[in-house]
Amino acid sequence: MRRRREKGLGSIFKRGDTWISQIQVGITASGRPKYKQVRSKTQALAVKALKELNKDLALGNLSSDNSKLTLSEWIKEWLDSEVKPNREPKTYDFYEYVSRRWINPKLGSLPLNKITTTSVNSFLAALEKEGVSANSRVNARRA
Repeated sequence: MRRRREKGLGSIFKRGDTWISQIQVGITASGRPKYKQVRSKTQALAVKALKELNKDLALGNLSSDNSKLTLSEWIKEWLDSEVKPNREPKTYDFYEYVSRRWINPKLGSLPLNKITTTSVNSFLAALEKEGVSANSRVNARRA
C-alpha cells in the first residue's frame, strides 16, 4: 500500500519523463491556490526538491506575489470578482456588511499569509468577549 504524505506538505507527480515537486505558496487575488513547482529527472530528486521547498516555505523564503495583500483588500477583490457577478445582490450586501462591520476592523490589516487558525479563533473569542450576539458571531464566521 502506498504511503500518503501529510496534507499541506506538497505533492510529487510524473508528467511525461519529468518528476514534478509542487507546494502551495499562497493564494491569488481571486482566491485560487498559487503553487511553486520544481522539475526533476528522477523521483528521488523530486523528493529532495520537495523537502527543500518545504524548508524554504517554513523559513519564509517562498512567498507569493501578493504576500503584502491584506485581508480587507482580498475581501474587496473577492466580493467584486466572485460574489457580485455570481450571487444575488442581497448576498453581496450581506457579505459586504459583515466584512465592513466585524472582520475588517479586527483582522483587515493582517497580510493574508499571516492569518492563522489561531488568529481567527482569537477574533471570534474577542467578538464574544465584547458581547456581540451569537447570531452576529455566526455571520462573521460564515462570511
